Amino acid sequence: MNTTPKIHLRTKTHNGSFEIVFTEADGSRKRHSLGTKCLEEASERVPQAYQDHVEREHYLKRPLICDFQFMYMDAIEHMDKAANASWSSRRNNVNRLNKVLRYCGINVDKDDITALARKAPNGTHIAEWYRNSTGASASTMRQAKSVFSKRMIRYYKDVKHLDVSWFSDWVALDCGKSSVKPFRRDDAERERITARCASLKYANPEMFKAYLLAFGCGMRSSEIRRARYEDFGRSGDETFFLVHKPKCITGATESDSQERVCERQWYNEVMSFGASGKIITASDQLIVREFPQFLRSQCGMSQEQYPVHRLRKYAGDRIYRDNGNSMEAAAHALGHTNLEITRKIYTGRPLLRHTA
Repeated sequence: MNTTPKIHLRTKTHNGSFEIVFTEADGSRKRHSLGTKCLEEASERVPQAYQDHVEREHYLKRPLICDFQFMYMDAIEHMDKAANASWSSRRNNVNRLNKVLRYCGINVDKDDITALARKAPNGTHIAEWYRNSTGASASTMRQAKSVFSKRMIRYYKDVKHLDVSWFSDWVALDCGKSSVKPFRRDDAERERITARCASLKYANPEMFKAYLLAFGCGMRSSEIRRARYEDFGRSGDETFFLVHKPKCITGATESDSQERVCERQWYNEVMSFGASGKIITASDQLIVREFPQFLRSQCGMSQEQYPVHRLRKYAGDRIYRDNGNSMEAAAHALGHTNLEITRKIYTGRPLLRHTA
């Protein structure tokens, strides 16, 4: 193969920076900026630019998108599982990505990964064009972008030897901010939840413990599945628990964890079931499927998409009100790192004093 590099000033498209032009045997040309206006510096950068070009064009792989997606799914078997998305999450991420690609006219069975860098008719990247054209939510775009996370990019490059330069627009994609829905307390619903779930203490202890952790301690579903008795502690009159980061659930240290306050009542209830080991010993299906189904069928939450998460919001609402409408108390209990999130959720109407 004959690849002849040339250097010349870019006098039109940019501001006089040098670029190197690679002319292939078939006459095709590739241009890469050397990022300098100094001829001496440009000359010094030519060897590395040439090496990068040869590696990019002739050694790195550019598989079909369908094969690339298989690599993404298969990575779960080759990466640290403690910091790894589950198989179902990966499947959902691929489905989201495929929805974007279909809308943009890309065939995953025929197009290779270079199509992932394709531009839309208006000159923007296809992901940005899809988001603006369809009004896709931030969570939808984040799912599609998850296929191009920093950890996955390293895996594609170091393990699979893919040409990851075609993913740069996905990596840089601004997904926008998720809308936060204000929480509206329903006293009748809350009473049904507490009454029905209280009956689980002896009928189904595992499900009752899930209720304690969600409604009492304000944990997310994923946090409930990882919770251990050793995470709960006392310091004087204060009771608290630790939530470990997913990547640190094995051998986690205090610096890898987030401490949250816990009301004494719920602390005592949880610790009455044990002192060590995982709190929920049943399979993950209890949290993912069985407990949500119970809440929908027995607690009047049939229309709720995420009933366990609504229990968490009830916990935040209770702490917020019991502590003098304190956003800080609710944020600390729920583990919000941004107080503005708590403020958007608990925008409750003030109770006005009625006078004659």
